[in-house]
Amino acid sequence: MQFVGRHPILSLAWVGLLAAVLFMTFKGLASKVKVITRGEATRLINKEDAVVVDVRQRDDFRKGHIANSLNVLPTEIKSGNFGELEKHKAKPIIVVCANGVSSQESAALLHKAGFEQVALLKEGIAGWSGENLPLVRGVAFQELPIDGDAAKREEMIKRSGRTTVPQIFIDAQHIGGCDDLYALDARGGLDPLLS
Repeated sequence: MQFVGRHPILSLAWVGLLAAVLFMTFKGLASKVKVITRGEATRLINKEDAVVVDVRQRDDFRKGHIANSLNVLPTEIKSGNFGELEKHKAKPIIVVCANGVSSQESAALLHKAGFEQVALLKEGIAGWSGENLPLVRGVAFQELPIDGDAAKREEMIKRSGRTTVPQIFIDAQHIGGCDDLYALDARGGLDPLLS
């Protein structure tokens, strides 16, 4: 008790720190959103077809992101505009930001919106790249429905198991699309890409 009497400011700081640690611990235990390691994220992506949602700004996303991740801004999540993500409600969702801190609110909002399995990547992209795990730079994919021509649609679904065909962009330059894929198919080069 002498210490408290002699050092009231330091004592208050210790009490404040203890309260903050207890609050964060209980908040983490009560949260429906799990914080996962890079190893767990890799397993979810490879084994359970998890969808990675990168909530960083578009420029940061273009500089480097986890392969096949969707770039959905926090403002879009807040407004309920999930876009492509909407069809993945039953899949595991891994929310990623720069360092694992700013994605917490977005992850909680996704869980509240009905996404069943939402997780946060511990340390975000900084931790991912710090472990020298792969990042995709300057590449974006835009999926377009292929329902205009029933014969082509059925053939693409049969080969790829998907109902969309990618439009490919590298550093904002359009590389190819559906017509290019049909031409590639005519030359016999599509099947190796889809397998």
